[in-house]
Amino acid sequence: MAKVVIPEPLKTPQQEHAEVFGDRTEAEIIAQAPLTVRLGGDIVEIKPLCISESRKWRVLFSDRAKELTGECFKIRELTPAECGDTFSRLFISAPETLGDLFFAYAKDLDRAKIEETATDGELLAAFMGVFKYAFPLLDPLAALWGLISNVLGPE
Repeated sequence: MAKVVIPEPLKTPQQEHAEVFGDRTEAEIIAQAPLTVRLGGDIVEIKPLCISESRKWRVLFSDRAKELTGECFKIRELTPAECGDTFSRLFISAPETLGDLFFAYAKDLDRAKIEETATDGELLAAFMGVFKYAFPLLDPLAALWGLISNVLGPE
């Protein structure tokens, strides 16, 4: 009788990153240890920004996110042809926006070299690490929201 082999589910870039580099410890966060990521097969370090630079980056992120979400909300008001054009722009501009935001944070990296060697998945995983650096309150807020939801119970 033939043995049935069930393939393992594909891992997200974030899961792959966590397996290779692990999650940052509280001591690493406090010590401002650089984020270690793989881009184009190379291991690179990204230093956390200071508060004022991180604040500027968050504003840039917010502005770029508004541009993308604004396009999404227009879709309901468009003709099918206009909707297709909008989706095309989104599918092209969203990855470009992610790259622009990543390299705006990781200014010391050689963008041209990385774009020639790295994959979209590597860039996404690196971006998610940068995102956690720039928005350090998201994990504690999510935990707090979970506690509040448990206390309040279902609606």
